[in-house]
Amino acid sequence: MSDPFDEEPEEEDDDTNLAESINLLEEKLKNKEDFYFDSNIYEDLITHYLKKSKLKIAELLLKNFKQHYPQSDLLMVMDGTLLFRRSKYKQAIKVLDEAEKFHADDLQLYLICFMCYIHFKKKFYWEYCRKRLRLPLKNKMAILKLSVLRYPLPLVFNS
Repeated sequence: MSDPFDEEPEEEDDDTNLAESINLLEEKLKNKEDFYFDSNIYEDLITHYLKKSKLKIAELLLKNFKQHYPQSDLLMVMDGTLLFRRSKYKQAIKVLDEAEKFHADDLQLYLICFMCYIHFKKKFYWEYCRKRLRLPLKNKMAILKLSVLRYPLPLVFNS
């Protein structure tokens, strides 16, 4: 017989933790207080605010993260995503090219970079795809599908 206390619903805990973090952040912002979170909480919060298209808060979180974790490469892809959402394609490409050194297996990195090439350097996006054809088949197919459909990404655009 299994102990019900051994089986904790992990997803509910994650949602509760995120909700608590959001409330704490919004209270700190309202009172103009400094704030600090664990790096994975920053990641969850930035993802949340990107999905909600609250770019100013996501940008503030990213800036605060960089102050507390100046050597971290954890949120480089999110930094590129935020720059993309702000239509700063050239800067986004630069950040994402650097992020590739640390996160070469992150599909979102390539998809965001690909979208930047479509918007910023339209004539070079096929070249970008060709350079990335050494990726695993799953990633290649996603990039090629995007090149044909030019379909917006769920995290990049409103879902």
